[in-house]
Amino acid sequence: MLHEIGGLHQCAQRRRPTARVWAVEALEGRALLSHVASVPDAAELHSARVLRPTQISLQASTQTTAAGPRVTLTAGVRVPGVQTVSTAGHVVFSVVAPGAERLGASGLDRTGHATIVTTKLARSGTFEIQAEFIPSLRGYARSSVRLEVSTGPAAVTSFRIGAAHYFGAPGTPITFTVTALNAQRQRVTGYTGTIALFSPTNKPATIEPRIYTFTTADQGAHTFVNGLTFHKGGAEVLKVHQVSNTRIIGAATFGIE
Repeated sequence: MLHEIGGLHQCAQRRRPTARVWAVEALEGRALLSHVASVPDAAELHSARVLRPTQISLQASTQTTAAGPRVTLTAGVRVPGVQTVSTAGHVVFSVVAPGAERLGASGLDRTGHATIVTTKLARSGTFEIQAEFIPSLRGYARSSVRLEVSTGPAAVTSFRIGAAHYFGAPGTPITFTVTALNAQRQRVTGYTGTIALFSPTNKPATIEPRIYTFTTADQGAHTFVNGLTFHKGGAEVLKVHQVSNTRIIGAATFGIE
């Protein structure tokens, strides 16, 4: 014969009353008490229900940009239903795809916003960025949101002409290197544009080649071995510009004597 009775058990670890269901079974004239299931009491259920939800939004200073430049990420946190913002907590920003990477964290200001500036989107591709709100007050739930930011090849803004020696003699070949640079004066490794080389001070100078198109193997820097020969002495200038945009330039001066 099987009977069910309700009992109240004091949980030693949580020190919180928890309702349990027990079963009484008669076996050879003796009553055996066994635990069947535990059920959260009313206080526990009420505590779970009052966890207030939060809502987070995410914006980027740009969602399409060249790889490398700074991108500003701003998250806003509010409490739905009461038209208020949350200011107690912080937001963790991270890349979740194509590879996981933490970008940084920021506390919320008085308007419920958290902001970081990152330069970690340094390669071309599409990044899925997540902002997660971590509340510092009990009773508020976490929330998160995701946003895609696409980056293309970094924009070239200038060229640098480098050489082991910036001096020589008329008729002596000079080896030099042209490097494509972005606005931060960093090498643009994905540059595949076409450049033109010339000397405004020594037009008969031998420059081989005068037109060159960068390849992916160059990684943004190409060395012209014995590519420059001046035929007269003085302060001679070598210039370079991008064929499709002659405002993107570079120059170097050589002392020839």
